[in-house]
Amino acid sequence: FPSLSLAGLAAYVRKNGYPVELIDLHVENIYPKDATSRVSDYDPHIVALTAKTLGWPAVIEIAQMVRATCPKALIVIGGPHLSIYPKESLSWECFDLAVVGDGEDTFLEICDRIDTGSEWTDILGTYARLPSGDVVKNPPRPLSKDINKYPMTAWDLVNVSNYHCLTLLKPFATMVTTRGCPWHCGYCSQVYSEKLRFRDVGLVVDEMEYLEKYHGVREIVFFDETFTIGKRRMRAFSEEVLRRNLTVKFNIRARVDTIDRETVKLLKRAGLRSIHMGVEAGTDRVLKIMNKQITRAQTEQAFRICREEGVDTRGYFMVGYYDATHDDVEEMINFASGLGLDWASFSVATALPATDLYRIAQ
Repeated sequence: FPSLSLAGLAAYVRKNGYPVELIDLHVENIYPKDATSRVSDYDPHIVALTAKTLGWPAVIEIAQMVRATCPKALIVIGGPHLSIYPKESLSWECFDLAVVGDGEDTFLEICDRIDTGSEWTDILGTYARLPSGDVVKNPPRPLSKDINKYPMTAWDLVNVSNYHCLTLLKPFATMVTTRGCPWHCGYCSQVYSEKLRFRDVGLVVDEMEYLEKYHGVREIVFFDETFTIGKRRMRAFSEEVLRRNLTVKFNIRARVDTIDRETVKLLKRAGLRSIHMGVEAGTDRVLKIMNKQITRAQTEQAFRICREEGVDTRGYFMVGYYDATHDDVEEMINFASGLGLDWASFSVATALPATDLYRIAQ
């Protein structure tokens, strides 16, 4: 999938006057050393990288290539891994700054500081590696309550036709319309927040229209943790898509306890093609251990509604969670088989950093 984090940063700093280039080594299927000439030709003042924990070794390799190619460039690293392990990550000499939390305003200030030749080791929302090797922790940057100020993803820097997914119409694009999640599932490493921040429905549909009109996008993947929060918002979204006569399809992620027939009907009329929901377990006992805050009965009802309304469904399941027995796994398989799903995805429970499961594993 396209990197919304990097393309979003690119859009924001470009809006404020800074030229940018975006390289996605993964989708181009090239090694860091193969991008050396492109980095050298662009000769950047700043290079921004994003990292998840499982991809951290590759990020180090990229940063080392950049350091060898452009020794004077400031190398900034952000992403989920850095919000958990900022100080440890900066133990590697190839990194200068780690951005923790939302990146847009912090990265813009980094650009401003470098542009004016100012000190950059005291920026809010960062950890800085000093020439001595010491790492300085700066105060956190307050979250912006208004995410509407951030422009749409810099899609002109992304070739959507390069991206592939077996279950999606091509070309496709990805979007996020909210930030934060008010639930606190024991296995999830996503950002927990009691207060969700919503992007204005009009801006969301603006981007959908742009993607359909200028990039020929046939399907949009909404990667919100839970897209279906707020029935009034769902109604406003569906009505706006219909008003503009958009033909682009979309798929969403949702919780089973946010699904009702009226909402599904509205979204289906607007172009909903499939809905993905976490089932995770087949017994209420294991669901309670996970702090999932749903029941089997709610799951059955949600998938039945989607099936009856003609929406494709995908259920996510987790094998081997803490204290789950062999019988629990068997029951989960039986439960999955009886839900009438179009797709079922099974994964092994993994103790991701900063989760309840991780702390239990420790």
